[in-house]
Amino acid sequence: MCEEDINKPLYLLIADWVQEQQRWVSAKEIAKNFDIPQCNAINIVSYILSDVKEIECETKKRS
Repeated sequence: MCEEDINKPLYLLIADWVQEQQRWVSAKEIAKNFDIPQCNAINIVSYILSDVKEIECETKKRS
């Protein structure tokens, strides 16, 4: 983790990490990578996908 990341909120760290993956990631992967419960990862993803102005994202619909 970079020194500049120390003061970054977890949701931004997760958003940055997901973008770096350049693929679809699951809440399970996020939970494992950030050592948080899966339900917390789901809540954070929901927050990211809500009306957060500084993040642009694309969502994938389940088929």
